[in-house]
Formats: sequence, C-alpha cells, structure tokens
Amino acid sequence: MRSRKFEVLEAVSRIERFDASPVVLSKALRLLRDPNSEGSALVETIQADPALTAGVINLANSAYYGVSARIATLEEAVRLLGFREVYQMVSVSVAQRLFNSPLRSYGTTPQADWETSVFCALVMQRLAPGHGLDDGEAYTIGLLHAIGRLAIDQALGETGDIDAFRTDPSPWEQREVRYVGLTSTEVSAMLLERWRFPERTCEALRRQTSPPSDRDDPLQACLQIARLCAAGMTGESVELPTHPCLQARLLGTGLDGAGLNALLASCRQRLDALRQALSA
Repeated sequence: MRSRKFEVLEAVSRIERFDASPVVLSKALRLLRDPNSEGSALVETIQADPALTAGVINLANSAYYGVSARIATLEEAVRLLGFREVYQMVSVSVAQRLFNSPLRSYGTTPQADWETSVFCALVMQRLAPGHGLDDGEAYTIGLLHAIGRLAIDQALGETGDIDAFRTDPSPWEQREVRYVGLTSTEVSAMLLERWRFPERTCEALRRQTSPPSDRDDPLQACLQIARLCAAGMTGESVELPTHPCLQARLLGTGLDGAGLNALLASCRQRLDALRQALSA
C-alpha cells in the first residue's frame, strides 16, 4: 500500500507535468535579475506558452494599465509597459492558472486563494526595496508561498482523507505532518526546485514558518511579515509583528504601525483594481 507521503510526491510530479507556466516564470525571473537581458528574450520566453501569452496580452489591454492604444503583441507590451510590468503580468497569469480549483482540504475557493497570494505578493513587492531585495523576486515568492497546498490537497483526495483533514482541530502544519508527512511549506519549496527557481527563493519558502531570527535572510523575513499582514487584506488594522526580530526589520526601514497600515491600504487598492481588470 502506497504511503500518503508518496501520494504527495506523486502530486508534485503531476503538477509539474500538468502546467509548464511556472517554468516560464522561473526563466523570466532569471532574465529580470540579469541587467544585460533584453525585452526580446522575455518575449521569446513567454511565447513558448501560447495560453500564457494570450493572458498577458489580455491583461495588458485592461483598464488596470490604462494604455490608450490596443496592444496586440508581447513586443508592444514590453515596449509600452516595460520589462518589470510584463513580468508581473506573467506572475498574475500563472497564479490564475494554478489556483483554478477549490482546495477542499483547506476549505478555500480559487478566488480566495488567488487573492491571498496576490495580496501577499503586493506586500512583498512594497517591502522589498527597504530590505535590499529585488522586487520581482519578492513578488514571485509572495505569489507562490502557499503553492504546496495544491499538492497536499490532491494527495488527500487520492487517499480519501480530505474530510478528516479539514475537520481536524490541530494547526495546519500539524495536520499536514500527521496526514501526509510533509508541511505545505516544504512542498512549496520542492515545487519551486522542480521549476528551477533560485535556491535562495526555495529556501525562503521552506523556512517561512520557522521561528524568526536576526540572522535570517531578508527574503525569508519579509515573507514572514507579509504572511502576518494577511489580515490587512480585509481592511482590518494590523499591528506591528510582536516578534522583536520582525519588528526591528520594519522599524529599521522607517515603517511604524501607521506606515505599515498605509502600505497595506495601498496594496488593497491595487488588488481591487487588478481584480476588476481581470473580471472585465
């Protein structure tokens, strides 16, 4: 009889084979981080995935970007909107494709999963400059931080344990270890390793729920802060993190409680605008 952990590993392989768009995103991230790369290389990378190309062009023509002329090609999108904006469109489109089914084990909807991921990505993007991080890499790790839940949900569907998992009163990580032998953060890192994301990105995902330390990679620390700020997506006021290491990182970049809530309000506005653009 196959183990539940084996089912998760099988689900990781299925997700990897089913959708190649994260590989495109990984290649695009490498181009974004290369100061010598050109827009033509990004266009060539995206064009390898026709559905992703169509999604990017559709988003480029939305009210979110406010371009007066109709954009018909990726080349035009890069020329009019810039390398980084097109990279962000790729990220959003990839997330839409990945979060396209309810995660029954976690009791969430595709829309809620997508919105939480995008909000976390927007917060990461805003935090990045104050911590010396590339905003494209920060955006990506925020967007994909919970991707491991997809594989765990599939595995629990195979073993018939969805209801037992969902109704278990234990914290999520304890349930994941009990039912499948791996945490979703570990599985998230495994998926990004399969998709050839940078080692630093994978390690930050793997350690995102570890106890904070002043020796942590800033990428990991920012992700921990962004996860704690998820309550701000609904408009609730958010306090500074109580952990002294995370609090010190925010205060060190000039963000007090009021500044953090202003940042979250800005991210909510951008999320609302992006939601409207994609539903138009």
